[in-house]
Parts: sequence; C-alpha cells; structure tokens
Amino acid sequence: MWIIYINASHPDAQKHGAINLLSDSDFLSAVACMGAYHSIIEGSADPQVHYVDVATETVMDKTALGAILSTTTFTADGVAEAVLSGLPLPFNVLVNNEVVTVSDGSLEVTAEETGTIRILCQSAKYFEERYTVYAI
Repeated sequence: MWIIYINASHPDAQKHGAINLLSDSDFLSAVACMGAYHSIIEGSADPQVHYVDVATETVMDKTALGAILSTTTFTADGVAEAVLSGLPLPFNVLVNNEVVTVSDGSLEVTAEETGTIRILCQSAKYFEERYTVYAI
C-alpha cells in the first residue's frame, strides 16, 4: 500500500505529515494522485490515528494534544477570559472559524457580548480537539 502525505515543503507546519491518501494501486498510479506538497512512502496506516514523521518518513501514532481549558464559562465583560494552555509552539487554532496563531503556548479568549466561542485544534501529529466556551 502507498501512503501519500503532506511533506515539509507545505507552508503550514501543522499539516506536515498529514496522510491524504492510501492507495492499493501500483506506484506510478499512486504517484499520479499526488499534488503539490506531497510525498509518498510504502506501508500501512490509518489517517485517523497515524501521521508521517516527515524527517524520518516513518508512520507514527497521533497523540492527545494535552491542552487544558481553564473554564467553559466566563462573564462577557471584555476582561474575564477563558485560557487554553499547553499548546505547542507555534500553533494555529480556529476560533469561531478564524485562524489565531498562538506563539506563547496559551490562547486567551474574552468577549464583550454574550455568546458561544468554538475552538478547534487540528494538527497532523495530534488528535483533533474541540472546545466550546460560553460568554455569559
């Protein structure tokens, strides 16, 4: 089986190693399926639980992100906050579908109006994690 994955030339480092396609076809047919920023190795993998270490071209197990959310509710006063800490450096997070780059390991969210804040953490090396925070 051929594993087609995102290589280290991709501009978003969090996608490096993400498995895009598994192919049972011959090598040339598998290569024809590759796009920009892709590489290919032979082996077996499950994209839900594996990624490819781009430095060693080895299939690896994904791990839990290990981030900690301080609270799921806070006062919508523009001062109170919820903090998601323990993130890798740097790390892009989707907050209500907008990319936020975390450069210090912690994401702080505040709000001046009541509402729901949805946080999505995705990376090839980690299992996807979703958080919901309520500004009340």
